[in-house]
Amino acid sequence: MTEQEKIEKLACEVHKVYCKAYSKRFGKAYFTKGDYSKLDEGTKNYDRAFVRWHLSKIQPLVEVAKLVISRTNPLAVKFLEKALKDLEAK
Repeated sequence: MTEQEKIEKLACEVHKVYCKAYSKRFGKAYFTKGDYSKLDEGTKNYDRAFVRWHLSKIQPLVEVAKLVISRTNPLAVKFLEKALKDLEAK
C-alpha cells in the first residue's frame, strides 16, 4: 500500500467517525451517510491533511517506543513492528 493509499484509507475512516459523531449530536445522519466518495474534493483534502498531521505526531512516538522497548526487550520490538504492519494491512 502506498503512502497516498494509506492516507486515503485513513481519511475515509475519519469521515465515518465524523458521521457517527454527527448522528449522535444531531440525531440524524450526515448527508453522506458515511460515504466518503460523496464529499467534495476540498473536504477530502481537509480530511487528508488531518490524517497527515496526526500521523506526523504519532510516528515519533512509535520510534521512541521502539527505542525504549529495544533496550529492555529486543524481541518485543519485532512484535511491535509486526503489529504495526498488521494495522496498516487493515
